[in-house]
Amino acid sequence: MLTVVRGVLWTVPLILGAVAFGCGDSDPVEVPTDPPLENAIVFFGGSVITMDPVGRVDEAVLVQDDRVLETGSRAAMLARAGARAVRVDLAGHTVMPGFVDPHNHVYNAVFLGQSEDRVGTSYEEAQSRLIAAGTTTLAKGNIWPDAFSHFREWVDGGGLRARTSVYLGYNSFCGDPWPAGWYLAHPPITDPNALFRIPGVKFFTDGGACNRGAFTFFADGGDLYFTATELATALEAVEQRGYQALIHALGDIAVDTALAAIETLLQGAPNTRRHRMDHNRYLRSHQFPRYSEVGVIPVVFGSPFTCPIEDGGDWSFLAREPYTSLRPRLDPWRALIDANPGLPVAWKSDAPGHWPLEPFVHLWSLVTRDELRPDGSVCEAPDWLEAGAVTVQEALRMMTVNAAYALHMDGVVGSLSPGKFADLIVVSENPLTTPSESLRSIEVRMTMIGGKVEFCRAGYEELCPGG
Repeated sequence: MLTVVRGVLWTVPLILGAVAFGCGDSDPVEVPTDPPLENAIVFFGGSVITMDPVGRVDEAVLVQDDRVLETGSRAAMLARAGARAVRVDLAGHTVMPGFVDPHNHVYNAVFLGQSEDRVGTSYEEAQSRLIAAGTTTLAKGNIWPDAFSHFREWVDGGGLRARTSVYLGYNSFCGDPWPAGWYLAHPPITDPNALFRIPGVKFFTDGGACNRGAFTFFADGGDLYFTATELATALEAVEQRGYQALIHALGDIAVDTALAAIETLLQGAPNTRRHRMDHNRYLRSHQFPRYSEVGVIPVVFGSPFTCPIEDGGDWSFLAREPYTSLRPRLDPWRALIDANPGLPVAWKSDAPGHWPLEPFVHLWSLVTRDELRPDGSVCEAPDWLEAGAVTVQEALRMMTVNAAYALHMDGVVGSLSPGKFADLIVVSENPLTTPSESLRSIEVRMTMIGGKVEFCRAGYEELCPGG
């Protein structure tokens, strides 16, 4: 039997009749509707979490060159792929977008010689650990002049494999300004297709990493580095030069200050630069809807402070009077999302330091509010902290498409939508059906960036085309 499709003569196998009778468990006979694809890979035989706007879960995904071509049913994708495509039988594994971490300090830790046991001793080792954990896109949440020069030398030497953005420091975490306008020597690189980008400038509004955050529970208000007017003036200067602002706002006073400054800057206009506020650790109820009113993107902690609370460290004062009434203000992500429907609330790892770099541990924490101690034991969240938990679906959006939005990269990463980069991971379990307490145990078995396998776990080579 012959059929002509788009002017090409194709031979359709005569065994089509066997399909009608449902012979065994074999795949339906593939009837190509287009010429065979070149440089294509089709993943099938498992679940494909697309993270598209409707949250579709498909049976297969088709990749060509460095992009996602299509997702759909197993039969349709095998047929679309054609005979020349590389076929990867997932054998029950799940494919999902690679994680997007819009704020960590892993490379800074390498530069400073910190946390070597967790991030390694070189940029390449740190990058390999991030990729093996499932992170395909990330951003350095802050960098300063000498650290930038050192890191840029490695980047220019061709070492970069994961998509990486850096935010140039306006001031230090202790509030001291860097040399006036040093960042101007490094113009923005905002092309979402670029492997290395400089999207914006980082502002420390209050302490936290150094000094104290600006909290109302401090009698003197803590350490605030800007007034709202000063911050608005600084924001205007970077916006006019094409930079996005990343604003460190840890305490509720800093949050008020940053919201007021951005409101002054925007004057009711859309936030086209996607200026963002990171941390948002301690919020009062009137602040929740302000994010949508102003039009700013909140980027929040994935991992909570459950262990410091439970083990007598930071925030343990919330366990005693008269501070128990303040509990709902700590990491209230459930209330923040509910007050801002449609706002792309994003996560961040902020790793290393107190926080792990593995996204699945953060996913588990976002959903349970539990946290791991350094020895691997679990700090179980009290009921009042657990009240801030989000659903698995919400957490995955925070860690993929919403995080990509915060980086102004949602057009190219964050979901397995046609035309986006083939940045995907193959994992041991489907997080949408995994019990919440087991989410942290999901294992990444393959990481692909731009259609190229960048990590293949030993023993799972059959999941790693060309890897």
